[in-house]
Amino acid sequence: MNIISYALFGTNYGYNCVSILRACAALFPGWQVRIHHDTSLRNNPFWAFLSKLQEAGLVQLEYVEESRALCRSMLWRLRPIWDPNVDCLICRDFDSIETFRDRRAVQQFMASGADIHAISDEPSHVGGMMGGMVGFRAHRSCSLLQTASWDAFVSRYPIDYFKRHGSDQWFMNAEIWEHYFGQACEHRFRGQGADSRTMVHFTNLDSAPVCDDIRAEVRQMADSFANYIGAAGYRETEANNFYRRFDLPVICEA
Repeated sequence: MNIISYALFGTNYGYNCVSILRACAALFPGWQVRIHHDTSLRNNPFWAFLSKLQEAGLVQLEYVEESRALCRSMLWRLRPIWDPNVDCLICRDFDSIETFRDRRAVQQFMASGADIHAISDEPSHVGGMMGGMVGFRAHRSCSLLQTASWDAFVSRYPIDYFKRHGSDQWFMNAEIWEHYFGQACEHRFRGQGADSRTMVHFTNLDSAPVCDDIRAEVRQMADSFANYIGAAGYRETEANNFYRRFDLPVICEA
């Protein structure tokens, strides 16, 4: 099983979940969306909709714990590494829509033999791993990290550490990237050059798979809704109107 992993807590996000989930279904057919959350998500206006999708088998809602520190909660996205049923997972942000370039980079990672994936697609994306632009071969990454569980892994640092903005990325770079970059595939499209220490790295998608399991019109349009992979914010109305044409019935009712 391949997973697109999200963390969602509080009521600030979720308004765009319809377009996000539609894009995931169109660009990653056969992948499972897993949303890690706390009880605050039950107060989100879209909780009933997400619950309906879970009943239909279109998403997985996984309660983790109550959010104790912002950046610790963002690391919930790593939890599928310790799930023995997961083959590959990618961690993404709920304010960023999937793109065709993202899918092609992920497919190239999966074919590379690497265990860890990192994408950078904007000059401000500097250094190693960005929280919502990483991927893992679950079984092999679990062996690399040499910890029995997600809880044991993040407990290497105190709660107060994760109250600082950006600390989820500092943690991943310190505890994953700096130890295991030799098992990583890196896509660095803009900004500083790729990390030459990685197992394999790319600065373009010239040799990436075409991904012909995606509809031709989706391949043509999917990159037009966001300025770059992982962009915080996108053209939500246009994306939603486009993807609703390729919908699953239960999503059409939203």
